[in-house]
Amino acid sequence: MPPWHDVLRQQLGVVAQSMYMGMAATPNAAEGIQVWKWVFEQVERIAGELNTYVVTARVDGEAVFLEDRLEFKPEGTVARYLGAVRKPKRDLLRGLPPDPAAFVFAYEWELPPEVEGVETGLMRAFLRMDAMKERLGAEKLEAALHRSVEIHRKISGSNGVVEPVPEGDGLLISGLYLTTEGPAVQRELRELYETVPELMNAWGGLPSTTVRHEDAKLGDVLGDLYRFTFDTDDARLQPTLQMVYGVTPSVYIVAYAPGVAYALGAQEPARARMLRLLSQPSASLSQDPRVATLFAKLSPNPQVCMLVDAPRCVKLFGGMVRRIGVPFPVVPLGDEPAALIGCALYLEPEAMHGELLIPAAPLKSLVDAFQKSQAKTGKDD
Repeated sequence: MPPWHDVLRQQLGVVAQSMYMGMAATPNAAEGIQVWKWVFEQVERIAGELNTYVVTARVDGEAVFLEDRLEFKPEGTVARYLGAVRKPKRDLLRGLPPDPAAFVFAYEWELPPEVEGVETGLMRAFLRMDAMKERLGAEKLEAALHRSVEIHRKISGSNGVVEPVPEGDGLLISGLYLTTEGPAVQRELRELYETVPELMNAWGGLPSTTVRHEDAKLGDVLGDLYRFTFDTDDARLQPTLQMVYGVTPSVYIVAYAPGVAYALGAQEPARARMLRLLSQPSASLSQDPRVATLFAKLSPNPQVCMLVDAPRCVKLFGGMVRRIGVPFPVVPLGDEPAALIGCALYLEPEAMHGELLIPAAPLKSLVDAFQKSQAKTGKDD
């Protein structure tokens, strides 16, 4: 075994212990720690099956391009999983209107029925929790987790965009669960949501949540609306919860042509976003010129991709932290579209490789804007 395996295990142990210590004082800490222990066990197992890791970098006047490659032991469980992956080579961003966004994510691949996915392993970790069984009852918990596993088997992937609500009322996250069985997934999600608050608490750190379901009429389509209420009187938590979820946290779920659409955020902005999604079922964010330019510089047909509009992300982050009283400079970034930062992951038999493209132009504009902001602050002082 290469000597760096031991170093990596030690570093993972340090990160894990630090995380557990931070979670110790949170609600439902024991359940959350147990789940995260499972996560770190999987990371350590993957690291133990890693044969080689190679990273290359190319830097020029236009961009920084990084590429890495991980090759695993052919006889290991990671290689067997990767060998079973089916890559459908469909547009990962299908169903997303070509609108500006701060952050975009997408993934999709398929597995044969006999191969256990990551989600199933995570669900089994839930089943090992004695505290969860005592709180919900073993029968209720196992039924909910079984349904969750069945939902994941019907979903080949997901995509989404993250944007701030213009009025400063939290984040707006919307996109699709990619599936050919939309109505069935919507129905099963409706049944699963009845137990979601307890399952959410297993991650630790979140207060208890009350969920109320309503039918939602969205144009000519009938969907599901879930209203969330966080059951906490802690005045310190309220600004943070509102910063992320808004004052009226809600989720809309609707089955339609490309899969199952979702919109999470304050109720009215989430409803408006859902109507926008439903109005363009054949749309794709891939049609956006900036996205097309980025994808042309990356290898084709990734299984995972993430797109970042750096100036919009800085605006989003700055607005959020200022909302809870943390000082952050107001940076004059303007509204001109910026070249996108892109990250892609590709699954191969016995290997994974990633690509990261960071254009120079948006980074330079950010540096210039921060320098102008600091200069203005200095003059004001």
